[in-house]
Amino acid sequence: MYRYKLRRSMSETPEYRVRVRRGRITIPKAIRETLGIRDGDELMIKVKDSEIIIRLAPNEDINEFDRKIKEHLETIKKICTC
Repeated sequence: MYRYKLRRSMSETPEYRVRVRRGRITIPKAIRETLGIRDGDELMIKVKDSEIIIRLAPNEDINEFDRKIKEHLETIKKICTC
């Protein structure tokens, strides 16, 4: 089981200390609930300077994106051929 220790930073934002197990971390329940993160959601992760930044991934499905692009291209073709 993971242990979370809540402490306050200078900006009064809660910080959680989590332990890495087998290369994985668990996002504390309070953060998951606040951001609406559910099982199966995708997150983006990157390193900037010496910090790990995690954010919610864009929710749009790639197939839906492709469909929208094709619709816009068809509309442009109709406009240009008039």
